[in-house]
Amino acid sequence: MANLSKLQKVALAASTFLTLISAQVNSNAQAADTATLNISGQISSSTCNITISDPGGVGAVGTKIINLGNIPAPASGTAGTTFGTAVGAIFSVTAAAGGTTACTTIGAGKWAMALGSFSSQISSIGTSTYLKNSVTTANGGTNAIVQLQGGVGTTLADATKTLVLIPDAGIAGTLMSGGLTATATSSQSIAISAQFARGAGTTPSAGAFSQTIPLIARYN
Repeated sequence: MANLSKLQKVALAASTFLTLISAQVNSNAQAADTATLNISGQISSSTCNITISDPGGVGAVGTKIINLGNIPAPASGTAGTTFGTAVGAIFSVTAAAGGTTACTTIGAGKWAMALGSFSSQISSIGTSTYLKNSVTTANGGTNAIVQLQGGVGTTLADATKTLVLIPDAGIAGTLMSGGLTATATSSQSIAISAQFARGAGTTPSAGAFSQTIPLIARYN
């Protein structure tokens, strides 16, 4: 763990790279086949564990796949407009010792999750940013992109802020809560949702989508 100041700490571990999105867009002539890459790991430090769960579901420490499922390729539309169903996950902090015990180490401090996105993972349309597919169309990937939204809360309905993805910024990257500083208390959760969007081509092609994003816990 690295100390940035007396008030800010960063939680890092060797396996902080999580498969955040795994999905398939299907054409009418294509069978609904999909492959999912599961990357498991744990984000931990002497501060808190990061627990990730489905909305209203059972949490798991340090690993989560958001699967947008298999959906029909939609009609053409304006670049950047979303389609399909938003899917997400809820993040919370628990004691570093494990279990479901609340994390009290940060006291009255605040926490946030930073997305350590790289420029190669980001697609921009106007002033909006989206996740780019890591699977090329030549290798069977869709040209669709993914919009991320976040917010402080325990349900996907709380993920109301469209995230502006900051490239190559590490701990200073986009906060999942949608703000500029850590605002969640140790008893609060942070929600993120992901949804397909039309790329610059406006008509999403059939194919798989997958992207992996490093996550960094930030404590103030």
